[in-house]
Amino acid sequence: MRVFYLLHSFDFEYDSGDHLRGQLLLNDEQRIELQSLLEEEDEWYLDNEGERLLPDELFLRSPWSAEGPSGMVKALCRFIDVQDGAAWFQTQDAYPGELFR
Repeated sequence: MRVFYLLHSFDFEYDSGDHLRGQLLLNDEQRIELQSLLEEEDEWYLDNEGERLLPDELFLRSPWSAEGPSGMVKALCRFIDVQDGAAWFQTQDAYPGELFR
């Protein structure tokens, strides 16, 4: 599978299931590229008052997407370790909402 941060694509291996937990397959150049993208990331997930966006807007604004069987779907990155490639993404279908607001 491929996941995308804006227009930058990365190979991703995961076990089947609702939650996309797995491994980004990053070479050294991609690791540097992704680290740079994440360091430049703004607080896209907050509204004008600094509150977390509601789910529909949260997914709409997310810079992440995944290539699924029916095409591209927006995703949230729940965890990422650029050094070892460990990552966890969620699509809106599997999103339970936020535990804390």
